[in-house]
Amino acid sequence: MLPVLDTFTDNTPGTFIEHKTNSLVWHYRKADPELGIARSVELKTVLSSLLPNDLTLLDGNKVLELVPANINKGVVALDIFNSKDYDFVLVAGDDVTDENMFTNLPSEVFKIKVGKKKTVADYFIRNYTNFISLLSKLS
Repeated sequence: MLPVLDTFTDNTPGTFIEHKTNSLVWHYRKADPELGIARSVELKTVLSSLLPNDLTLLDGNKVLELVPANINKGVVALDIFNSKDYDFVLVAGDDVTDENMFTNLPSEVFKIKVGKKKTVADYFIRNYTNFISLLSKLS
């Protein structure tokens, strides 16, 4: 998959690849907006046709991320949740990668989507500044 990402990066000014511990991310937020969107659609098509079953392609906020299918925020969050008996749990996120966390955690967890994008979270808040304000009221 890396050679495909390299080709798209070389042919799309303003894009770059981020190597994370468990994923590869193609960023296009610094590219020309129209070109970035067009190339992301092309890249999604190419990657989808090559994607093995053990990888998932996530379409985030001006990023495309290749992640192992068995590793996601939902799995990790549930492990942390189950490791102790917490009095109160609140999770929040603003990206498509947070949806697994909202889905996997039990109903007693307060789940907040930051932003107005479609979500399975129980609540949403308009932006991160409103979320910070909410957190300050909880303390």
